[in-house]
Amino acid sequence: MIDARTQVLVGRNCLRCKLALALGVFALALMAPAILAPDAIGAGGRTAVLALAFVAVALSIGLFVAVLRRAQSGTEPIEAAFESNNVGVAVFDALDRLVRCNEAYRALFPEIRHLMVPGVRHDELMRAYYPLASSEVVAGRPLETFVEQMRQQRRQVASSEVVRRHTGRWLLMTDARTAAGGVVSFRIDVTEHRVTDLELRHRRRVSDEIAELTFDWYWREDADGRLIELSERAEAAFGVPTERLLGKRRDEIRGFSADPVELAAYRAQVAQRQTFPWFRHQCTHGSGRTIWIAVTGKPVFDGDGSFLGYFGAGRDVTERTSTIAALRLSEERLRALMALATEWYWETDAELRFTVVEGPQPARAELLERVGGAPLDRWSAQSGVELDWSAVRRLVDRRTGFRRVPFRVRKRDGSIAYFETSAEPILQAERFCGYRGLAWDVTEREALLARVTDSEARFRALTELSSDWYWEMDADGRVASVRQGAGGRGLDPRTMVGRALWETDQELVQPATWDELRAAVAERRPFRDLLLRLRRDGEISTYTLIGGDPVFDPERGFCGYRGVGKNITEQVRAQERIERLANIDPLTQLANRQSFDERAQRILGGAYAEGRQCALLFVDLDNFRLLNNGYGHRIGDRMLSIVASRMRCVVDEPDLLGRRGGDELVVLLVDVPRPEHAAEIAQQLIKAISAPERMLGMEVSVTPSIGIGLFPSDGVDLDSLLNAADAAMYQAKEGGRKTYAFYTPAVARRVDLRLRLENRLRKAVEARDFRLFYQPLVSLADGKMVGAEALIRWKDAELGDISPGEFIPIAEESGLIIGLGEWVIREAARARRVWRSLGLDLPPVAINFSGIQLRQLGCVEGLLQVLADCEVPASDVEVEVTETGLLDTNAVARENLVRLRNAGVKIALDDFGVGFSSLSHLRDLPIQRLKIDRSFTVECMRDARTLTIVKAVIEMARSLGIAVTAEGIETQAQQTWMQHLGCDSAQGYLFARPMPTEDFLKLFIDKRGVGRERSLMH
Repeated sequence: MIDARTQVLVGRNCLRCKLALALGVFALALMAPAILAPDAIGAGGRTAVLALAFVAVALSIGLFVAVLRRAQSGTEPIEAAFESNNVGVAVFDALDRLVRCNEAYRALFPEIRHLMVPGVRHDELMRAYYPLASSEVVAGRPLETFVEQMRQQRRQVASSEVVRRHTGRWLLMTDARTAAGGVVSFRIDVTEHRVTDLELRHRRRVSDEIAELTFDWYWREDADGRLIELSERAEAAFGVPTERLLGKRRDEIRGFSADPVELAAYRAQVAQRQTFPWFRHQCTHGSGRTIWIAVTGKPVFDGDGSFLGYFGAGRDVTERTSTIAALRLSEERLRALMALATEWYWETDAELRFTVVEGPQPARAELLERVGGAPLDRWSAQSGVELDWSAVRRLVDRRTGFRRVPFRVRKRDGSIAYFETSAEPILQAERFCGYRGLAWDVTEREALLARVTDSEARFRALTELSSDWYWEMDADGRVASVRQGAGGRGLDPRTMVGRALWETDQELVQPATWDELRAAVAERRPFRDLLLRLRRDGEISTYTLIGGDPVFDPERGFCGYRGVGKNITEQVRAQERIERLANIDPLTQLANRQSFDERAQRILGGAYAEGRQCALLFVDLDNFRLLNNGYGHRIGDRMLSIVASRMRCVVDEPDLLGRRGGDELVVLLVDVPRPEHAAEIAQQLIKAISAPERMLGMEVSVTPSIGIGLFPSDGVDLDSLLNAADAAMYQAKEGGRKTYAFYTPAVARRVDLRLRLENRLRKAVEARDFRLFYQPLVSLADGKMVGAEALIRWKDAELGDISPGEFIPIAEESGLIIGLGEWVIREAARARRVWRSLGLDLPPVAINFSGIQLRQLGCVEGLLQVLADCEVPASDVEVEVTETGLLDTNAVARENLVRLRNAGVKIALDDFGVGFSSLSHLRDLPIQRLKIDRSFTVECMRDARTLTIVKAVIEMARSLGIAVTAEGIETQAQQTWMQHLGCDSAQGYLFARPMPTEDFLKLFIDKRGVGRERSLMH
């Protein structure tokens, strides 16, 4: 008998054992679905279930081990509780030896249960079980490998797996390591769970396969409308992993949009928890394209009727939606086409009676009235319809189609309409059901053909009357026919027919070669602007412009070319004249500046590449401006044309001639083996140009000054070469003119000096760094001073004294003469005011005016304003203008001279005789003094002809009331001679040199003496 305390202890011990076994069973129950059906609970749920199961396993093992320890101490037997459990349990120690197992564990392995005794190693049990294990358990592993891998698996903290036994039953096996290093093993038969799981898997696979066959997928969403499950097919439809869609509402999917009406109906059905049919919406595929999705769903409720969400199916209806849209568009187009079409559509039944007739309004009503369900043959026999029914009947009897059958219909108004019709038989399962076809009105085409026929007749008539010609070419590129108008010329069709264009007598002008035309013909391309020319007796007789288009037959077979040709000889020659005007100077017929520069640059480029030496000759005609103004521009232009003609006789191709402008001509010698060759050409040019020419009853001649620059030594480009030759030309002029000069370093230095001089002069004008000298004008009657000429002098701080002959021309060329002249006027007027304030009554002062000053519009006002500012009377000033300056005056300058005289200013003509003197100037211009140049003063004493001229000039001036002054008197004999000839006054070194203001005032005071003015004559 067991006492009460023992019963209590046994009860407690059994309770603890049962609790440990319950925890183990609970762990197995948790692991079973996670292992058997992982897809049913998802990855996240499976992880949570396994974690909870392992916690339960750990607790059960701990409790179970504690119970066993007490049992081993003999204090708390648990045999009844351990053996009565229906879960197989086995306990192994740290050396993996069996401590004990229950009957449920041994029953699961009946083949080796006799080996399951305490102390047996787990490896021995596995070796015994290996021959009996199923192929799935062995998995092709050798015995030792199988045992070793089982040993490694049992060393884990816990492991669980479902295996299939050799009997076909399924076991859930769980092994967990205890704190002491042993292992507690649980074994439970889960065959029923496995069969259920496989059935579920099979059904799910069948559902998935059906979904794949229908292109559908399953979906499920919660009560908030968020997706919580999507089948695999959805990932392919949306193009993104399903994880990116889960948790989203449908309208949160990227690119969602739907028809407003359909969207409103869908939302209303969902709000009322109703099943909704297919709802279509748009969204964006993972690739970025827009797709259409259609979904249908049914609400889900729990046992209490609470709404849990929706489940349903979805499908990609992009293609179907696009097809429906295309069909709708096609239907709309068909309706529009039927409304706009000008053709008639018709159908007949098997008896050839018209069943459908559609066509344009308003003629449709009249046609329906005529057709009226009549058979095709009877309709064709109606009055007013002309159709070759016999030809159509043969085709209809064979049930074949026909094409473009013509017929005519006489309308009620008496007009004739032309039609064509085509048709195809209607066959259903090879059974003839009638015809369907089209008929179209070709009245306009027939009228057009009539007009074309008439047009062709007119074209033939027009071609015969035209100066153009029409041609045709066959497929082999040979001219097949040529029609030339009666007015055409320069073309013989007999020389062209049967030959290709490039085989005729015509020469190709453009394009450059016949290859371009051959390529166009080979590629069947049109060609335009083919320019040909024909030579007769070595001369170009005609230019012809040709264009052609390829000709194809209805099957697009190449037939050849046809085109027109036009005689454009007059247009080409006119274009040549225009180009000649653009490139040739019209006066000299030489290349103009632009044409010369372009050609010269190309020549110099080629010479540089080939290492040839060239020479540029810069030709300037001496005093040509005076010739132009003395004899008129007509004589000057004619002389310039003669000079150009003479130069062409010396310079021939390939050398180049050109006109730069004015009287500046240039010559480019393209091949100069030595500098002497350029000098020889220059000498020939000087000789040819200098020959006198008789024009308008007088003999006129000009002389050239030529500068020579060598390429590439004097300049590596055209501009530098022109500058070198121009500088050498000025050297030739300084050398006496009518000669030539080479560009040398000395010339370069002179050019540089001139540039420096111009720069210094510009600064001197700005700083007023000049002085006025005065030279007396002496009366030859009594020797008294009757005037003085104000002469400008310049002493530069860097260059020293500079002669007016050097800086005055530079001032005139650079425009500085205006400022320089204003300074002279103001300085002379200021000196007159000072002299008057000193009580000195000096005779009038002469001021030199250049022609450039005279051409200024405000020069008179400026002079008079200066005189007024200095309180100097106009009669105290005399303006001297050189003869060359007067000859070069224009209307403004002449008017200014008249205004000066009217203001009281005296005018003198200086250096008379050095230029092309015109006696008309003495008559027409307001001159009060004539100053004979010193060259005449000296020469008249030695040359009788010069003496005669001087006498005549003096007599003429006296008769016109003009005073005469002799310049350059340096000896007593010259004074006596000019006094004898009747000159009123004289000026020269014999009386006084130009002197500063102080010396001039001293001379004036000394010559006056006390009470009277003494004579300056010797």
